Amino acid sequence: MEALIESIVQSDTRAELKAAQMKALIGLFTSTSVPLSPSHALFDKLSATLAAITVEDAHQCIQLCFLLCREASHCSIIFKLMEAHSTQVDSIVAPCISALETPHVAPGGGNAYETAKDLSLLSRLVLVILASAQPRMKATDLVELIDADVESTVEVLLYCYRSVCGALPGVLATASGLYQLRLATLLVDLFRELTFWTTYEELHSNLGIGSKAKKSLSSSTGTVSMSALSGPFRHHVGQLISHLVSYDFFGPMCMYLSRIIDQHLALPSSCDRNDSDEGNATMALSLLRNHLLLLQTLLTLTDQYALVLRKTLCRCGLLSKVCGPLLRALCRPRVCLREEMPLLVQTVAVSATVTHRSGECRQYWDENSSVLVAVADRSVATLADGCIEDPRATAELVAQLARLVVNSHSSAALAPLLRTWESVLDSDGKHYVACSLSNPKNRSRPLDISSPAYESLRCVFRVDTTAPPPPPLAAQDGPAEDLLHQRGQRRDNRGHRSLSRGRGRGGRGRSRSRGRARSPKRRRRRGSQQARLQQRFRFMLQRTIATTAAAQEEAQVQLDALDLTADSSSGESGDDAADTPESASALQVDLSRWRCGPPPRTIPTRYICSLSHSLIRSAPVLSSTGYIFDEDVIMDYLQYHHVCPISGAPMSRADLVVDTALKEELCKVQPNFM
Repeated sequence: MEALIESIVQSDTRAELKAAQMKALIGLFTSTSVPLSPSHALFDKLSATLAAITVEDAHQCIQLCFLLCREASHCSIIFKLMEAHSTQVDSIVAPCISALETPHVAPGGGNAYETAKDLSLLSRLVLVILASAQPRMKATDLVELIDADVESTVEVLLYCYRSVCGALPGVLATASGLYQLRLATLLVDLFRELTFWTTYEELHSNLGIGSKAKKSLSSSTGTVSMSALSGPFRHHVGQLISHLVSYDFFGPMCMYLSRIIDQHLALPSSCDRNDSDEGNATMALSLLRNHLLLLQTLLTLTDQYALVLRKTLCRCGLLSKVCGPLLRALCRPRVCLREEMPLLVQTVAVSATVTHRSGECRQYWDENSSVLVAVADRSVATLADGCIEDPRATAELVAQLARLVVNSHSSAALAPLLRTWESVLDSDGKHYVACSLSNPKNRSRPLDISSPAYESLRCVFRVDTTAPPPPPLAAQDGPAEDLLHQRGQRRDNRGHRSLSRGRGRGGRGRSRSRGRARSPKRRRRRGSQQARLQQRFRFMLQRTIATTAAAQEEAQVQLDALDLTADSSSGESGDDAADTPESASALQVDLSRWRCGPPPRTIPTRYICSLSHSLIRSAPVLSSTGYIFDEDVIMDYLQYHHVCPISGAPMSRADLVVDTALKEELCKVQPNFM
């Protein structure tokens, strides 16, 4: 095959590849899945072709680059060629981008034929960049490439998705095998990245996309209401849902995922696979989970277009084509893969959310109640086989399964679910399940309390308020062990005090009266802290909107100086020292890499916990002390600590244990959240 490629390349003595040569090479690369290693002569001629690229041969040239990216060793070469000739490539795709700026019409409209050619060329270029770029292309880079238009970006990504998956009518899939799985995963990652708060903030601050309400912050206030921050973000996610529905993403998605399940998860046991099939199955599991994570994000981040999204998913057959067959495949007797358990939990979670208050979905589960029974039995088998190292993952599966059983109004799965709950979970696991489902109106975990199954599962939802918080996990070794032990003891004591205050009416009254009876000295100190907080927020805002490096550095210096002053004065509080005598001698966790300036004496760890409990997911939290934490901060925090800093309860990267003490702490700071 290499000799045939060389003969095609050398068939013309010109420096560039001609149209006939590129057509022959494209046909050769498309007809075989065998890894090919062309000589440097092909890349030299391809470079010359890109340097003299014209509108007529642009499509074939970029298509050839796309096929060459199938081999990992060629990706870096192709990316260097695209960078070296970016000016010529930009001049070719500029008219395509301009054509997308005309009023958008969903596929099937009057201008669909005119834009098909432009979309084809532009989407092929995006696929080349996506497959070859190191590091991976970000969603903000793609939006900037398409002239800062989010709707056009979604349209191009959907065209890429359809072309990769073979969902374009009359057009064969542009990729197959592992290459197709990898490209589809990268595309879904870009869709998910568009829903991140960090992406929205970068689009808004750098490209001016989004509502202007976020920038209209009052300089006279030390804090900003979360509605001012989260409202435009929820609107942004709602607009993404609208675009995905308008351009018909979910129909091809369900068809493609159904085909992936049949191809890669139909075997009864992973022992029947060879190494190549095992790699494809692992990539398929990752692809399926990324799709489900995207759906869960869209279903839970905003109320805008939520009903439209659920009806669209039901109409496209998400349960019958994807979730149902996937649950059947994962519940078969098989060798358990490490990636299967998170996928099972995510599938049950998405199914439960889509089924909530949907008569069509309930009808599906009435006809397929055996799937729910199989999932309940599967949770027992996975724990017995040792597939789950973290018991909290089992508790999360039981919690999501309880949601699915309740929302589906299923009676057949009640007995196996109760049997699983009783035999698999210990007291901590049952407490976790009860706390995670204690709010039926939670957007991320909705429950249909009118379901007949809800009353039958009362024992599952009952929170034991008399049980003390579980002891903290044993740390590994070294100073971190002492630190975690001290923090766990302090938080345990605080949790018990919170519980005792909440048991009687008199206790709550005394707590409120103590809060009102502040001394003049304490009121003066509180006023100075408020003034310092306002000043700090203004410095943070100046640094955020600064356009030059010098202005950013000046604002950073002012922040550092203000934080040092706050640290030196925070130890002078007599009342605070009396309330928390252990705070002066306890070691503090260094959170400096998570915010600007050195860490304060009193670390607002309650905000870290609250974000981990999916209160805001990808949206940030602006705490009462002026420090901003987002989801990445939580993931970083959980790499070093394994106990809840408020209650001492064990926690993991997947979820934290929401116990009563933590809930009481969150109620105290609820005005700071969305």
